[in-house]
Amino acid sequence: MKKITIILLIFSALTLTTCKKLPELKVYELNLANENVAYSQTSAEITVDYEYPTQLQYVNVTMSRSNYFDYSFVARAEVKDSIIIANFVDLQTDKNYYYKFEYSNGVNVVTSDVRSFYLDAALVTLPTVITMEVSEIQGTSAICGGEIIDDGGYYVTGRGVCWSTHRNPTIFDNYTTDGMDTGSYTSTMTGLSEHTVYYVRAFAINEKGTSYGTEYEFETTEGGGVVIVPTVTTSNVTDITSTSAICGGVVANSGGADVTARGVCWSTTENPTISDAHTSDGTGTGTFTSSLTNLTPQTTYYIRAYATNEVGTAYGEQKIFTAGSDITAPTVTTNDVSSVTSNSAVCGGNVTSAGNGTVTERGVCWSISENPTINDSHTNDGTGTGSYTSNITNLIENTTYYVRAYATNEVGTAYGEQKSFTTESDTPTPPTWTNGILPGRFSVSETQQVQFSQGNLQYQASTNTWRFAENQWDYIGEGNTNISPTYSGWIDLFGWGTGENPTNFSANEYDYPEFNEWGNNAISNGGNITNDWRTLTTDEWAYVSQYRNTTSGIRYAKAQVNGINGIILLPDNWNTSNYSLNNTNNSVANFDVNTISWSDWTNLLEANGAVLLPCAGLRDETHIENPNGNYWSATVYNDIYAYQLHFSEGTFFASDYISRYYGQSVRLVYSAQK
Repeated sequence: MKKITIILLIFSALTLTTCKKLPELKVYELNLANENVAYSQTSAEITVDYEYPTQLQYVNVTMSRSNYFDYSFVARAEVKDSIIIANFVDLQTDKNYYYKFEYSNGVNVVTSDVRSFYLDAALVTLPTVITMEVSEIQGTSAICGGEIIDDGGYYVTGRGVCWSTHRNPTIFDNYTTDGMDTGSYTSTMTGLSEHTVYYVRAFAINEKGTSYGTEYEFETTEGGGVVIVPTVTTSNVTDITSTSAICGGVVANSGGADVTARGVCWSTTENPTISDAHTSDGTGTGTFTSSLTNLTPQTTYYIRAYATNEVGTAYGEQKIFTAGSDITAPTVTTNDVSSVTSNSAVCGGNVTSAGNGTVTERGVCWSISENPTINDSHTNDGTGTGSYTSNITNLIENTTYYVRAYATNEVGTAYGEQKSFTTESDTPTPPTWTNGILPGRFSVSETQQVQFSQGNLQYQASTNTWRFAENQWDYIGEGNTNISPTYSGWIDLFGWGTGENPTNFSANEYDYPEFNEWGNNAISNGGNITNDWRTLTTDEWAYVSQYRNTTSGIRYAKAQVNGINGIILLPDNWNTSNYSLNNTNNSVANFDVNTISWSDWTNLLEANGAVLLPCAGLRDETHIENPNGNYWSATVYNDIYAYQLHFSEGTFFASDYISRYYGQSVRLVYSAQK
């Protein structure tokens, strides 16, 4: 409990009124000391030390929300060991409370002056909830649940689990209602579809809001709940020595019953089973790693992952490997780099020794950081020993790269010496757009078209200046962590409805009560034109990205433009002969399905009306979060949330919503009639 020291006021001596039938009693002064109010989110305890020369008949403490005490409630105080104690419950946060003492010596009643305290809502936090593992998975149902380990300081008014076929389900998706208060609970999910992957989280609700537990993934079975054997895959065999190796597997589906055993089994004959040598690597679904020991050198083995439930044992695909004979890593050298252009180069290497093993992959790897590995960009140029040539592509102009040859065998990956090179500069001159308006026209409804600004909206606080980014892929990034009213750099991630204070970074959603279109500010790169620019509504974002009809049938594609991830929107009249794009209109595609150079973007896409929305991430106060695409709409969800356009690798939501205080990108449009 939080304690507040109250300035002590001494009761004035009051004159007792004497009844004829009672002896006269002197009214003494009640001396009070060390008065305290100790309160939590819903209760308060008032304590005070006192001195009084005779016995008190009673002491009451009266409390009210008003200092007029027009609506009050009384607690009979406990008087013990020279201490007065009174308790009040069912109070409300963010309220002032007034109280006063009333005491009697049996003849007269004396009332003190009025005190007060404020019950602070800052003590209330979201509940803490844990999601239980999913069990009893059937074709149309499953069991989950949760445990609320902390109510956040206020009553838990709702709890259960929520689930969906997309990640991060909320109570706006399917959910159960499983009582109130803290503790453990069990939830039954029904109405599921067979052979479908679901995501589930426990939730808990109190006065502060809704919190969620860890997300779990599960897959329903087929055949209306009939339990089948698990589904398991075998991992590649690695770290092979003369007597040991590493393998493992993934149990992707339990088959509708608990997986009680899993591991790998191996033999010198094909299709090994658990009757042969095998490991035991835990239970349940998921990934596991297995260590094989006591192998015979220079011997060929067959290996399979396995998983067992109440129906039986299932096996993954068979792998083959040969125990080594003191196998070491390969030896490889790196060739000199040649044929360097603005976006490509030629290199290669020479595997001079296989290390008594088999070279299963070779090539070169490169990065803008030193000592690149195969976790960076790399080529795959065959197997075995000898020389090979590697073509390095999709480079950024005028950039220094580091490159090394590599070769992989049973032991691992070895690298050659590092080389460096710098790509040539082949930067085209960016086009000049009239008033910052891009040429492409995009339908946002059946009757309305818009043209996009030449780049995301940016703001300089020290000069109160707005502008559009010079290039469509430009964004500020970590510079947004310097947001302040006096910052002389540029920022481009704004809280929703910032109005006249674009540098606001309050974490209180209620600091953003209204949406003030950013288009009402003078845009420097837009010719200082006021009121001609606006922000798309969530319906317009959905229409332009998901529903509009175009000449080519293509609305958008994910891509990397000049090395920057983003979404390319193609105009209504796009001609596919301008440039060929992969995986168009595919919301779950990765960004690297299209890698576009600066030159191709400027000359072939942008010049023909294409729009790029770069992934600039979002700002939580002054902290920059995940590098995805987050763009505000002009549409409110409620007092706390507003709608956004959100995309990342594997996702694309045109009608998602998020807390208003997050800083996100803004891309203005210029309206035009069809």
